[in-house]
Amino acid sequence: MKRELQGHYVTVSTVGERVMVFVPLPLPSDLPINWTPELRNKFDQALLVLGRLDSVSTLLSDRWLLFQNSNIEFQRELLDT
Repeated sequence: MKRELQGHYVTVSTVGERVMVFVPLPLPSDLPINWTPELRNKFDQALLVLGRLDSVSTLLSDRWLLFQNSNIEFQRELLDT
């Protein structure tokens, strides 16, 4: 499937080096969401997991370690589905 580019590139200078950055097009402001019971359930589960992640992160001295491990688990879940 071919699509048009969903944004544009801009050349910027940082620390004396010129780089190209991608600027995406803005998202639609009034995109309707069809809140089916299944979607609502998944949304509620995601909020619950984010709350648990937030509470556990306050107990760690190095929060990046949590995010690295969470990313690995997330990737495993994606592969299992």
